[in-house]
Amino acid sequence: MILRDAITYYRSKLENASVEDPQLNTEWIFCDVLGVNRAELWLRVDDAHFLLTDSTLSKIASYIDRRAKREPLQYILGNTSFCGIEFYTQKGVLVPRPETELLAEAGWDFLNKKKKDIPLSVLDYCTGTACISISMAIHCSAACFTAIDISEDALEIARKNIDKHDLSERFNLLKGDSVLTGCEYGPFDLVISNPPYIPTEEIAKLEPEVSVYEPIIALDGGEDGLKFFQHLARFGTKVLKNEGVLMAEFGDDQFPLIKEIFKQQGWRTISSRKDYSGKERFFIASYGGHIE
Repeated sequence: MILRDAITYYRSKLENASVEDPQLNTEWIFCDVLGVNRAELWLRVDDAHFLLTDSTLSKIASYIDRRAKREPLQYILGNTSFCGIEFYTQKGVLVPRPETELLAEAGWDFLNKKKKDIPLSVLDYCTGTACISISMAIHCSAACFTAIDISEDALEIARKNIDKHDLSERFNLLKGDSVLTGCEYGPFDLVISNPPYIPTEEIAKLEPEVSVYEPIIALDGGEDGLKFFQHLARFGTKVLKNEGVLMAEFGDDQFPLIKEIFKQQGWRTISSRKDYSGKERFFIASYGGHIE
């Protein structure tokens, strides 16, 4: 079977399974199995001398079958890109999203504006793959990081990613479900978080890639989706420096409620930032200082 015919055949399987963007998913699977990039893939599609072996087709078929069952592509391939950086990922850990890249960028922009005469410190709460803090570490060499998660699976993959990027000397990785877990390494210049924020009853309504495959512990924000924001508003001040800032991602239409929660806890300023689609997606809050 030549490459073009194989791509067309397997793309149709993903189309029939209602997979979003079946063409791109098929191409990424072929690229991974063949060890080529997409440009190289398309240079070979009509090459009659480039035939797929039975073992190669068997592996491709296995990946396609998993994707047709709506398993996330990132779990199948074992990696994903975030802020242009490659990260390991696996079942049991939340898949990094493109919209979260803006939160990471805001984090490193804030750090790079700070004076560098003393080391900067960051707390990454609900770290998952550690993609947010690792991206910040790569873009701001003056900062050290404490990353917290309650999930053993998340901590395992976070450690692999930290080691992959040779950042172990700048990271403390802790198991816990509270920002207070990181107290001994604080106070922090920045607390940053992509916490669970989906209301419990909404999870089952999401796409199978999320509702079936991604870990509930990384999705479930409690009855109203605001459980972790209540925690951050109450305890974030106990781990931040006076001029420190808290940044966190949130779900659709949650910001007015989050803003009220933080105001009730005495936070001085809180403002939202929009994602690529123009939706409010994360906020920046300050208790004792001001936001630049």
